[in-house]
Amino acid sequence: MPPQLSDGLNYSAKIVRGSLDSLPQAVREFVESSAKLCRPDQVHICDGSEEENRQLLSHMEEEGVIKRLKKYDNCWLALTDPRDVARIESKTVIITREQRDTVPIPKNGLSQLGRWMSEEDFEKAFNIRFPGCMKGRTMYVIPFSMGPLGSPLSKIGIELTDSPYVVTSMRIMTRMGTSVLEALGDGEFVKCLHSVGCPLPLKKPLVNNWACNPELTLIAHLPDRREIISFGSGYGGNSLLGKKCFASSSFPGRARSGTPRMGSLVPTPTHGSALQPASAPSLTLTGSLQRACPLRASSSEGAGLLVSLWSTRLSAGSTVCLWGRP
Repeated sequence: MPPQLSDGLNYSAKIVRGSLDSLPQAVREFVESSAKLCRPDQVHICDGSEEENRQLLSHMEEEGVIKRLKKYDNCWLALTDPRDVARIESKTVIITREQRDTVPIPKNGLSQLGRWMSEEDFEKAFNIRFPGCMKGRTMYVIPFSMGPLGSPLSKIGIELTDSPYVVTSMRIMTRMGTSVLEALGDGEFVKCLHSVGCPLPLKKPLVNNWACNPELTLIAHLPDRREIISFGSGYGGNSLLGKKCFASSSFPGRARSGTPRMGSLVPTPTHGSALQPASAPSLTLTGSLQRACPLRASSSEGAGLLVSLWSTRLSAGSTVCLWGRP
């Protein structure tokens, strides 16, 4: 009989892959508390292996979630529900104690630089959505690293999701699996909780066999708690929480803590620019802060740290140029 995760009352979930004993204590507590809240039937601890990936792809193909494209090897087509689309600003929020820590407070109307939600309003929204949201499904535990394992600049997250599509995609997008847990040890990680918001049995049929709940979609970032909470969408950066959510939308909080990170940051060597002669080497940083990610004083200071970091890596007499758009 597979090992069980139980709350000692009337709920238990089968551990169908991996072992809770293999998880660092903080990760195990995150998994257990989330499972008791979301109530999945099974828990699968991802190891990132090719065998695991093939099994998940085969399972999704059988369920009609993806379709094999025969012209190319290992090429798959997933058709989403047309209502489940790229990020919508009104459903993307940052939760901080004070609004001024997230966005400037406008004299009239809503800020155009991001959407703030109070801690009290978020708790209400969370409690409407997450209890029992994974009934009949499998909770996948995804250890992932943004950056090479062992790098001092890399950051580790643990994503819990009920979408196998997210698992196979995170394997492509990040370093993922058992090796990440080994690198993490008892270190810090970002808690990422995601659900498509469709417990089984379904109350209404799916479109294109794509599970989502667009009426209740919410993507929330809690930088002070190092948490990302996403509900109702299986699409792109809404569900692959190592993307925009991890890398940039919780950026202001990490900038204050001295670990800045931008959505896109590309170091580009340039020679003979209008700013300096060709004999002087230079490096231009081109970066972007994603939508719903405000650029405030704290993150400007973080950007300054990035410039300082790269300056120390350049030879004497070189120049760093940071190009930005307000």
